[in-house]
Amino acid sequence: MFKKKTEGATAVAEPSEVDALQRQIEPLRVEIAALDKRLQVERSRQADLKADYDAACVERAEGTPEIDLSRIRSECEDQSGLVTGLQRVLQRKTGELQPLETQHNALLEAQNEARARRAELEWLVRHGVALRDAVREIEGMGGQLRESNKDRLELLNPPSHFCERALLQARRLGNGLPCYILTVRQQATQELEELEATLRRQEAQP
Repeated sequence: MFKKKTEGATAVAEPSEVDALQRQIEPLRVEIAALDKRLQVERSRQADLKADYDAACVERAEGTPEIDLSRIRSECEDQSGLVTGLQRVLQRKTGELQPLETQHNALLEAQNEARARRAELEWLVRHGVALRDAVREIEGMGGQLRESNKDRLELLNPPSHFCERALLQARRLGNGLPCYILTVRQQATQELEELEATLRRQEAQP
């Protein structure tokens, strides 16, 4: 299950929704491609018939009155009708496809966004828990956490592609978890616990 908007919205996009749309889209794409290919062929034939008609008109004007223009004209009209019909069908099928593709792309975007937020959450919890445990262990032995602690450095320098919220959370954890100001550390610890709880809820979802 994937959230369509990760901050503030509750609508979700089920994988089955994406699959169902894909099953509608693919046959339409195939049909449209075949229609477009046939349209190109029939337009080419239309141009050939028009050229034949023009040549016949010239030939008749130059002294060959027995040439039957009505037959060629009739073929041109039939071909023009066929081309027009194909254009209308192609337009209708394209109109059917566009909203499906728009919806499909929106759901894929929502899935990708949800995956990105989930990856950020896992990263925050992994480095946050490691930093918290390191602080507890070192201070329990009477020591002091080094500024070069790898998890602290990771949190203070999170990947630039993270969303703004995750960037701020990472820096709060990196600064707050080893902080000697009790209220600041408590706030960071509470935030980490909330992140852990969120991750557990997401992992429990089917």
